[in-house]
Amino acid sequence: MKKIITLLVAMTLTSLAYADIPSDCKGVYPNDLRPNEVGTEICKTNYAMVYSDQYKTSLISAIHLTKADIDGAEAIKRHGEFYSDPTVHSPNTSKYTGTGWDRGHLTNADTQPTISTEDETFDTANVSPQAPQLNRVKWRNLETSVNKIAEQYGDVYVYTSPLFIGANINTTKTGLPIPTQFSKVIYIPSTGECKAYVADNNNDADIVEMSVSEFNTKYFHSYFTNECH
Repeated sequence: MKKIITLLVAMTLTSLAYADIPSDCKGVYPNDLRPNEVGTEICKTNYAMVYSDQYKTSLISAIHLTKADIDGAEAIKRHGEFYSDPTVHSPNTSKYTGTGWDRGHLTNADTQPTISTEDETFDTANVSPQAPQLNRVKWRNLETSVNKIAEQYGDVYVYTSPLFIGANINTTKTGLPIPTQFSKVIYIPSTGECKAYVADNNNDADIVEMSVSEFNTKYFHSYFTNECH
């Protein structure tokens, strides 16, 4: 009996630790409640992040993506230069130079309806070291697919996260922690449907689709636990 009680207490504490919390960034998360990631919340015009000093990137980059956003994005050309966020002193873009790793967008530029909001996605708090072929091909295709979902259903909530799994995390030669995987988790309000996508951070990786409950269990998150049907 003591072991059972101890287990229940541990499960309860874990649930509380990952419970969603109020966000200062309005309109980005369902009911304005964000996942309880540890870090500094950054509110942009059209998306939001929680930046980690430890990992030198945001642990989540979130957007409530609408058909209007995609229509606007399709009307403008890709535009923007990477810059360090002065509020959190995110890495200078030169930290990526010569490392062999791409500046992989978390919330991608093609979700933004105006040039000014597109520029905001080039904040280095919104990028992580990503394998070039993953970034330029398969992850790019996934981003396009999610944009099409927003067009089809009218809107979708999207959480993009670099994952750091394991005790020993490799770094670039300039000292940036390298994510072991990347994930993109979506919730479609009109249907209650959720999907999770994960890829190992290497040039040969395939993108694996899984249920959000499986994702949350495997990677210790609580994304859309109240929304998925």
